[in-house]
Amino acid sequence: MSQQLKMMKVIVLFLVVVPSAIARKEGDWIPIKNINDPKVIGMATFVVNTYDDEMGETLKLEKVIRGETHVLLGTSYRLILSVTNASSSSTIYEARVWTKPTKNDPLFKMLIDFFTPPIDL
Repeated sequence: MSQQLKMMKVIVLFLVVVPSAIARKEGDWIPIKNINDPKVIGMATFVVNTYDDEMGETLKLEKVIRGETHVLLGTSYRLILSVTNASSSSTIYEARVWTKPTKNDPLFKMLIDFFTPPIDL
């Protein structure tokens, strides 16, 4: 087999294998390493404030317990939060937020879900 043909096979193999490996990773939930990052705290604050505005509640973010991100047509965040209510009792919530910067709004985000998850977090 000629050297040129061998090189062509290597290039084709590279062009097939690398994109499929990347595609498998895109869409996986990745743990957030630093839950105290200002961006993560900002996302959690957005969740609680949006929920309060929509539901007429007065919840306050206590802390982010853990979180994950998922990149596919934007970035999704799945956050486990400790939240206090008006009587100062803490409750664990799971929140899902979707972000996708747009030309008109580079900080666009949408609260998808906010609920008390099953006890086995």
